[in-house]
Amino acid sequence: MIQCNLRTLPANDLRIIVQQFDAAGNPYAHGAVHRQTKKMDELIRIIVKQDDKEISLKKEYDKMIWSGLSWGVAEVKQQAFDHTKPLVITCRH
Repeated sequence: MIQCNLRTLPANDLRIIVQQFDAAGNPYAHGAVHRQTKKMDELIRIIVKQDDKEISLKKEYDKMIWSGLSWGVAEVKQQAFDHTKPLVITCRH
């Protein structure tokens, strides 16, 4: 799991990109079994909260891809958060 507190917020939409790497620094692949049975959001979970409330995300990455690489992308529309308060972004496997 990785987590960050974002205190300086963008004036526009926020895009979050996360990728898993193995101990050798190579992109981690989940393999064919997971690609057939799980969506990416079940393997890499991206959560954005403000004031302990989860914010709605736009996810275009929730489909399995042939390579099986573990990466995720989510967008938060600028209308979904208060620009005067910090965001907490959590990415977990």
